[in-house]
Amino acid sequence: MMRNLSSVLKYQFYFYIEKSDMRYLNAGIRNMMASKRLGHISLSPRILEYKAEPDLYLESLSTSSGTTGMEVAVEGKILTLSCAARGSEKMTFEWFKDGYVINTTLTNREIYYRTVRSRPEEMTRSILSLDSVTLYDRGTFKCRVNDYGESQSKIIRVELVTMPYVNIEPSILTVNYGDQVSLICISPDGHEYEWFENSLKIKPGHRKDRIIEVLHPSGARLFIPSLTHSQNFTCRVRNKAGTANATSYLFVPKINETNFECLNDDFKQVKWRKTVGRHFDRQICPSGAGYATRNCLCPPETDGCHWTQPNFARCQSIRIVQIYDE
Repeated sequence: MMRNLSSVLKYQFYFYIEKSDMRYLNAGIRNMMASKRLGHISLSPRILEYKAEPDLYLESLSTSSGTTGMEVAVEGKILTLSCAARGSEKMTFEWFKDGYVINTTLTNREIYYRTVRSRPEEMTRSILSLDSVTLYDRGTFKCRVNDYGESQSKIIRVELVTMPYVNIEPSILTVNYGDQVSLICISPDGHEYEWFENSLKIKPGHRKDRIIEVLHPSGARLFIPSLTHSQNFTCRVRNKAGTANATSYLFVPKINETNFECLNDDFKQVKWRKTVGRHFDRQICPSGAGYATRNCLCPPETDGCHWTQPNFARCQSIRIVQIYDE
């Protein structure tokens, strides 16, 4: 490169040498300064300078735990990616997600990156941080470094551990006094299961009337030999992302209330099951996503019970759920 600075030509030379050969470069520079010439060109020792910088080398792309190539992140937790490279002071970093440039100025989330230089290691790190990982962060991240027209890249694949999805069957049931009941709790992404009765933990093996069994590959069963009064049983599932609960509502009508009930009813595209009076039934929504509830009302001024209008407030569009999952 040649620049004209007020009738003085300034030359800039870029060349690559091995670090072990630096002594030859230093000797050549000393000879030029002593002779004040470079071939037929006169040199000014006042403006003669040189700088030795490392060649571009992208060493690694890893997480804060040191993982490379593949990382399993936890939903709701912080994700930190570190891209370490050697190069000149003009070296720049770029971040990509699934092939698109990450622009932190266009997001309403806390996503940011910073550059940290370590002179003893001759290493520069670009650190990308996401404050709270979501499903949208699953994919391939790429770090690209650029220096003097050269580029190098590395990628890391990020998978996600989400909060457990818990399903309990039956979720609601009316049974006769003394009937046996079996509750099944399933979570495809759960690791630890706990059972609670009216918010009190059921310790495995401590009660003969509450029997807990482990189901494989993933699940738990609560067997109740004889249910004598209405109870709520909750299954709590835990994994790396956190905990989630599902509750089963079991209703046992009193002897003098056996005639107070709402019968099976096919209404609003939902099959409602027979339910004891002053309680409710819960069924899967017509769309297939979410649960609908319906109360069995028994006014004191009458001798019977009747169904109220269903509550579809927790129903979702299955198409919206599919778009979210995609």
